[in-house]
Amino acid sequence: GVDDGANSIEESMEMLRMEFADGVRNIIITPHYRKHMFETAEQEIVRQFFLVKSIAKQVSPDLRLYLGCEFHSSMDMLELFQEREHLTLAGSSYVLTEFSNGDTEAYIKERCYSLLSNGYQPILAHIERYICMRKNLDLIGGLRQMGVKMQVNAESIIGKAGWGIKRFSRSLMEHGML
Repeated sequence: GVDDGANSIEESMEMLRMEFADGVRNIIITPHYRKHMFETAEQEIVRQFFLVKSIAKQVSPDLRLYLGCEFHSSMDMLELFQEREHLTLAGSSYVLTEFSNGDTEAYIKERCYSLLSNGYQPILAHIERYICMRKNLDLIGGLRQMGVKMQVNAESIIGKAGWGIKRFSRSLMEHGML
């Protein structure tokens, strides 16, 4: 009930059951934060998180949930880390960082460098969506050498986002770029 995740507590429970059955024991919940688009009050996010955490115990006491965020990159992102508490993954230095599909290579590099030079570890969310990434594997390699981690969506790997995205995602996996 925060953004584009589960729509109900029942749906959350079913998702947790499926994850547990698949062997998952640790989950980081990552509601979006994007200025002027996804700005759910932090108190509401925390309230919903504790509600989902309580139902996770009903699935199994071995299922652990942590709070994080899928953070949309912006020029004022470092200031936002000081204003909001739950923008990193489970209180770590890792930041699940999202960009717009049409963001340039230069912008992505600069924002990643800014995070890294301020003690954060960016994990680029669903890189298969970014046009400049799909056109330039050297960009991905260079970012990885800087210390940036990469993530693709499971639906992209299995083909639900189209054949070209599936091929690109599989290629990243084959080349050890994820």
